[in-house]
Amino acid sequence: MDNQIHEKAADTMLEKAVSVEIRIKHPTLRQRLFKCSSKRVWEIQPISLGSLIKIGKALLEYDFIGEAELSGETGNINFLELAAMNLAKNEDKLVNVIALAIWNKESDPPDRMVKFIKENMSAGEAKTIFNVVVQQMGVMDFLACTVLASMTRIAKTEDPQTIGNSSDH
Repeated sequence: MDNQIHEKAADTMLEKAVSVEIRIKHPTLRQRLFKCSSKRVWEIQPISLGSLIKIGKALLEYDFIGEAELSGETGNINFLELAAMNLAKNEDKLVNVIALAIWNKESDPPDRMVKFIKENMSAGEAKTIFNVVVQQMGVMDFLACTVLASMTRIAKTEDPQTIGNSSDH
């Protein structure tokens, strides 16, 4: 599975489109009778700067649960439980990020597309799509900057401090 992701990463760096698919969980009667495709396939082009900014804005709105656990105020940290709680709380935001990455256009993704992704995407498909977006599109540094910017915003609102004072020397 990881080799496929790395191959797709190379294709994307060469500006080739990467195909991702989401299987339809509950096909309609029409789809079953006429034996229509049981999946939707999208081509992800290299992400444009505008889409990166939209993704960054969506990630800034992510509500993180578990700051007390990670800061060491409590004893044991159950990362699996913490991750599950964060995914459940931010499901709509994560679906929106995936839709923005797939759509990759100036306009917002259609509501129909977002609804389809939310209702049909499995956890494995989400992981694959996130790997495509993060690893293959080279947005790791951009996402790190986004997280840093959100942490700075939190730090500024909590406790303003001066960096240094010229009278200390």
